[in-house]
Amino acid sequence: MDLGCGRGVECFLAARAVGVNGRVIGVDMLDSMLGIARSGAAQVAGNLGYENMEFRKGYLEALPLETGSVDPVISNCVLNLTADKRRTFAEIRRVLRPGGRVVVSDVVTEHVPDAAILNDDGPRCVRPLNYPRLCSLFRCVRTSILTANNFPETRNAWEKRAL
Repeated sequence: MDLGCGRGVECFLAARAVGVNGRVIGVDMLDSMLGIARSGAAQVAGNLGYENMEFRKGYLEALPLETGSVDPVISNCVLNLTADKRRTFAEIRRVLRPGGRVVVSDVVTEHVPDAAILNDDGPRCVRPLNYPRLCSLFRCVRTSILTANNFPETRNAWEKRAL
C-alpha cells in the first residue's frame, strides 16, 4: 500500500514487483491525482498482462483499508504533509499485517524545527519530522527503524535516546 500515492508511480513499480498474484493499493485524498493514477494503471496493466492495482480515495489519518490487510506500507515524501502524525502512524499500525514492513522516504530534520514552521497552516503545510520524533512514531507502529543517511554518528545518538 502506497500512502499518498499521487500519480501512482510507486504503485506501477510495485505492480511488477508483486506479480500477478500480488495486490497493490494506492491511497490519495485528491480526485485529480487518483484519476491520473487510474489512467496510468490501465496502461501498466496492459503492458504487464494482468491487473493488480487499485486506487482509493482517503486521508492518511483514516485509511480506507481493512485492519491487518497490507504489507508493506510505503510512503514517499507525504508524512511531512500530515497534520496529525500520531493518528497517521496509528492508522499505519492498524492496516499493517502482523510482522509487516513500513518503508518511508521523507523530509526529516536533525533538530526540532522552529515553532513558526511547526504551526504553519499556510498553503505549504509542510510539517517536517525530526529524527527523534520519527523514532518515537515508528515505535507506535512497533516496527524497527532502518535508515541510510550521511550522518551515522548523529543517527546512532538519536536512536539511543529515542529507543
